[in-house]
Amino acid sequence: MAGFFDKVGAAAKSAATMTGELAKDAVEKGQDMVEITKINSNIKDEEKQIEEAQKSIGEIIFKRFTNNDEIDEQLREICDGINARIATIDGLKAEIERIKSE
Repeated sequence: MAGFFDKVGAAAKSAATMTGELAKDAVEKGQDMVEITKINSNIKDEEKQIEEAQKSIGEIIFKRFTNNDEIDEQLREICDGINARIATIDGLKAEIERIKSE
């Protein structure tokens, strides 16, 4: 009978050890996920800063275009497209005002 209880005790000890290891793994994975989330947040912050810098570059170039400063032909084409869109927006706003005034 002692052999039986020894086996049950060993099995229980083994199960407890495995449970402890699983819990430890789960905690480590949870900590990893928190760390990954923080890193992803930092990446998004950096990407936002890049986008803001790119926007600033674009604003500077467009300002040079509107001041008739010398800019690259490819940039001039993009700026012409922006001006066309501004004209379209102005026309649409005028249409809204016409509808409102009727």
